[in-house]
Amino acid sequence: MSAAAGKKAKRRAKRRNKTVLRELTPRETELLRLLATEGLTNRELGERLGITPATVRTHLDHARIKLRVHNRVQLALAAQRLGIARA
Repeated sequence: MSAAAGKKAKRRAKRRNKTVLRELTPRETELLRLLATEGLTNRELGERLGITPATVRTHLDHARIKLRVHNRVQLALAAQRLGIARA
């Protein structure tokens, strides 16, 4: 890949990241941050935010679809990549 093509790919990825961040709800973003930084279970996330584990699962499922990932580990990695998980 040429340097110009590499720069173009990075710009596309950056635009996609901004689009995805706009698609996530504030609750999805908060859950992703806690998942990625603290590795909490659905029950722990629910207790922290005052919602049921089933509601946590629903929010994380919606975030998973929006981020085009398949599991919790990939969700946490995507949160880090997008800058949601502040270390």
